[in-house]
Amino acid sequence: MANGPHSADVAQRYILQAMRATGLAEKVTELMERPHTHNGMEEWSIGEVFEDEVLRGFDPQDFQDEALEMPDYGFRALDQIYGSIDTTSDGNKRLEGLRALDIGWDFPVEGRTERDWKQNYREAGLTDNVDGELQVSREGQVFLNTDPRDYELDGVGVEDVGEVYRDLTTKKLDEDVSGRKLEALFMYGAGMTHREVSDATGLTYGTTKNFAYAMKDDHDLLTDNYRLTPEGFEFANMVLDQLDLLEEATEARVQEEYGAWSDVDPSDFGGNEYMAQALKDSAT
Repeated sequence: MANGPHSADVAQRYILQAMRATGLAEKVTELMERPHTHNGMEEWSIGEVFEDEVLRGFDPQDFQDEALEMPDYGFRALDQIYGSIDTTSDGNKRLEGLRALDIGWDFPVEGRTERDWKQNYREAGLTDNVDGELQVSREGQVFLNTDPRDYELDGVGVEDVGEVYRDLTTKKLDEDVSGRKLEALFMYGAGMTHREVSDATGLTYGTTKNFAYAMKDDHDLLTDNYRLTPEGFEFANMVLDQLDLLEEATEARVQEEYGAWSDVDPSDFGGNEYMAQALKDSAT
């Protein structure tokens, strides 16, 4: 297994490590000392999303010899995939195209658009060509089966999750997908400011603020104070679950089709190239 948070079980630990690594650990004391009214009026913050015992048990010294587990490889893989299953600015849902392939429905678009979508699926490792027939791959199934309805998400549902994916991907921002917006979401969860997130991710200050506005105003994942809302924390859990399942699917593909990582060429890999490269690097 590669290093990095791979499931919702470690989401809290990941964010706390981010606080430590970015010099924000001192905010733990401030958060613990804040009054907790829970009257429906106070904005949610790290101090309220985390249970008191989690914060009180956090000691930066516990991680002094441990590198921050930033899953850059996973964020890049998810970035590419989100850009393949997002909702377009015209309102066309690429995720529904993937679901149509799986169920056997009519594809939602035609012509060049259909060809482009299917090429994007293939490049992200979401489909396989089996005996000349295009099928959703085990990796693609991950994103059909991690359903917002399985999480405590009221504002983000199956019909509009693609809009969140569009705001999380960097496909139109970077020459190559970077996962930097996904990093930014977790950094806001760690209590970082716009400037701190900008400096840490390399996103411009303006891009960072626009991203935060979208997460707050369009999706209710951040509060007015740019901290994770309860739904934001649930969405972060879903992201980490997807990362975990994508890694498992990649490992299963290697075992069945290759046998050993030494025989894998990530640039000619049926699954996601970013995930394959990182897992190969960690295995060799």
